[in-house]
Parts: sequence; structure tokens; C-alpha cells
Amino acid sequence: MKLDNVRLNKFVCFEVDVSHGISNWESVIAWGDFEELAGDTAVEVRKFFYNKILNLLTEDSIPLIENIQTDHSSADANRIKEFMYRIKLSEKAGHYETR
Repeated sequence: MKLDNVRLNKFVCFEVDVSHGISNWESVIAWGDFEELAGDTAVEVRKFFYNKILNLLTEDSIPLIENIQTDHSSADANRIKEFMYRIKLSEKAGHYETR
């Protein structure tokens, strides 16, 4: 339902929060235009994204990535989807508190 809604109204926002404690947190909210990527563009974005995050993974999480399959015969939950999404940012704001 959320995907159907952003296809109708492409101006979206999202928020990311990190809390290290009640008086130590960070929050960012960003606004922009939703884009659904497919085909070669989605493949290139996916390669870029996974190449970046693979460096951040621990040894324990590597088998999770290795077991993801791209063929349609595998279970849907264990398959990389053929599309990607992005938000072209137009505005962002951040707040934090540290004590």
C-alpha cells in the first residue's frame, strides 16, 4: 500500500534516528522526489550499493549476502528484487543532543 501511495504522490520524506541514550541521539529528516528504478539502471545502482555495504559487514553477515539468489526459481524472500528505489533529495535537516 505504501508503494502504491508514493507512486501517486512522488514527493516523500523519511527520517533516520540513532539513539545512544535518552540524552545522546541524532535524527535526520529528508524530503525529495521518489523514483522507481528498473532495468540496467537498477542493476547498476544495486551493484554500487552492495559493493559499498559489503565492506561494512561482519564475517557473520557475509553468508546472508552469499545466499541471496537472483533467479526466479528461488523463494521470493531470498531473491534480490529486479527494481530499486531512490529519493532525489531536495531538502534535509538534522538535530542531535549529546550530554
